[in-house]
Amino acid sequence: MFPKEIYEYRPTTVLVMGTLFLLAAVLCSSVVGYRSYRALRLKEAIQLPAKILMVKRSNRSTVAEYQYQYEGQVVTSDRLTVFSETNDLYDRLRSAMSSGVSVICYLDRNDLTYSVLDRNWNIGEILVSGSFAIAFGYVGVLYLVRHFRAVHAIGSRRGG
Repeated sequence: MFPKEIYEYRPTTVLVMGTLFLLAAVLCSSVVGYRSYRALRLKEAIQLPAKILMVKRSNRSTVAEYQYQYEGQVVTSDRLTVFSETNDLYDRLRSAMSSGVSVICYLDRNDLTYSVLDRNWNIGEILVSGSFAIAFGYVGVLYLVRHFRAVHAIGSRRGG
């Protein structure tokens, strides 16, 4: 493709790029892993009635505050979902608040400070984040393989 005199290999740049892509892959997969872990823990959650105190729209997402009672303590929380919210969450919470109807709150048995109103899985979010993790990891491995092959080739040309 390029004459050997023009093309210059920069192993440090390739090593840095490979490492950055692998770090991005770890970040994407850790987000999916953490949220999946939380969702699995909520599979056997304590279901409690919760009263919606406030609900509003903010930048295309729902912001809400709710209150529930557990073992005589009144707890206020604002965590709505494990994954991204569903399309009808705002409407459900708004109608529950205006009518005074309680909604179901899911309380983690192992972490009583963690509660959500919607524990449904968002497969789309898992697929997108997982795809990015795989793609970044693949590119990172390609960069690192290229780096180590080139370093090995340079070392064998030098006789060491």
